[in-house]
Amino acid sequence: IAATFDDLGPAGDLTDVEEGSWIRLLATAPDIPETRFNPITVVDIARTREAYDIALPSSAASDQTVIDYQAELSTRAGLLPIGPLAAFGRLVTPTEMRLEVGFDMRSWDQVIALGSADREHLAVAGRFDPARINTAVSNDPVWNDLLTTVQYDGVAIHEWGSDGGLDLDRTTPVRTIGAYQRLALVDGLVLWNRFTRPIEDAIDAIRGARRSLADVPELRRLAQFADEQQHLSASITMRITPYVGYADNGRIEDVLLDQPLALMYADGVDTEGAHMAVALMYASADQAEANLIDFEHRIAEAASTTVTDDAFVSLEQSRPYEVEQVDDLLVARIWKNRDRLPPPLTIIRFN
Repeated sequence: IAATFDDLGPAGDLTDVEEGSWIRLLATAPDIPETRFNPITVVDIARTREAYDIALPSSAASDQTVIDYQAELSTRAGLLPIGPLAAFGRLVTPTEMRLEVGFDMRSWDQVIALGSADREHLAVAGRFDPARINTAVSNDPVWNDLLTTVQYDGVAIHEWGSDGGLDLDRTTPVRTIGAYQRLALVDGLVLWNRFTRPIEDAIDAIRGARRSLADVPELRRLAQFADEQQHLSASITMRITPYVGYADNGRIEDVLLDQPLALMYADGVDTEGAHMAVALMYASADQAEANLIDFEHRIAEAASTTVTDDAFVSLEQSRPYEVEQVDDLLVARIWKNRDRLPPPLTIIRFN
């Protein structure tokens, strides 16, 4: 598979892609099986600030003010941001983060997280000061004795210890399990990883020296749609799992859609309020149209269901929702209310 991916051709041109586009976030990750076929989580902090008029705390703001800012962002952007926003510690204070790595969440605008094991990828787009990062990592009393800074294509990579290593005697607010990390700042993006090779591959992708996930048509199409809709956070994947349900007498019948090429589960907000969005990308507009009726049936079921004690319960009144076909996409929006909305992908099933 790796050889096949290497033969896919050179990286595409991002000249016409606007700053802040999710396509540029995809362009931070190399196009390899471990990244292409694992779920991609995107959190757009800048869009969330704008959509909900959340003020960015000043440089003189107290830790509590910044913590309150982080909490509002997490709530407004949806459920997806919990993992990526905690990449530098779940309970770390802004001061602790600045002392250890040279920045806090006030510098963040967008986050993308994906991959698995030694091919994980985390990139944060924002406003970072390389001098402050260098000062923080050099003066860190817990980790600076293990610090080595190496150059890769003109980018400084700060490395602590061996790839994937742990030192449980060195736990800190950022490194809560004492993980040996790698940190790099390239073209306004912070890269953070436990392994060196993913950092180097990300630098190559960012610099256009190798193919990235922005060169995968299915992922690029959904990222472009997310830009158009100004989604705040999303999970995007090309790994579609067929559904098989069983009863005592064998396989049970169910309404199953054709497997799409890729799907996206997102959070957004518009003049009607906060909503959850689902987008399925098919190989053609004709195939999308052939699945439209079944898709609407499933969305209607999700809109009229809540979750209580981990059980699905029908609502007396359905939430507002809409379903439409946009060329090769099937798109649904379900507006939220106080009832817990079931993840639609537990209701939408594929052949």
